Parts: sequence; structure tokens; C-alpha cells
Amino acid sequence: MIATKKKGATYERYVAHRMAEVWPDAKRGFQFRGGDEAPDVTGTPYHIEAKHRRNVSIQAAMQQAIADTNGQPPVVISRDNHGEDLVTMRLDDWLTLHKGGTI
Repeated sequence: MIATKKKGATYERYVAHRMAEVWPDAKRGFQFRGGDEAPDVTGTPYHIEAKHRRNVSIQAAMQQAIADTNGQPPVVISRDNHGEDLVTMRLDDWLTLHKGGTI
């Protein structure tokens, strides 16, 4: 496995582990088995794309999540090299959550 793919797979496992703190069924998705539209992390109420790169393109990652989702709200969890983990979601989804609704 090339270094970039290994770094991505490692980050997906890390994100799945962190998501399991809230959703115990969270685990790395099956996209590594050829299911390109599968989220990087399953077992949550979100379609999660996990990206760890030198410079993450949040817009491109979100567009991928939106295109691949099967009805779940898209979320991008990302980290630039040597940066912090960030969570990105659409503003309307975020506002719905904070108004006490569900998305």
C-alpha cells in the first residue's frame, strides 16, 4: 500500500475509534473493499468522509460526501498535516441540530 493510502486508512480507523465514543457501532466503512460510495466511517447517523492530507480541500471532500450519501447528512472530518481534527457540515444541517431538530 502506498504511503498516502496507508495514511488515509490509518486516519479512517482513528476517526471510527473516536466516533465509537458516542456511537459504539462506529467502524471503518467498506470502501476499501471496492464500495466507492460507502462512507469512510459507518455506524453513525452521518455520512462521514475522513480526510488526512497535507492540505485538505474541504469543498471537494464535502462534494464527495454529498454525492455519495444515501440520505444521511454529509460530514467531513479532516486534518491537515500537523493540524487539528476538524468537523465540517452544511450550515442548514448544523442549525437544525442546534434548534433541537434531527437531520
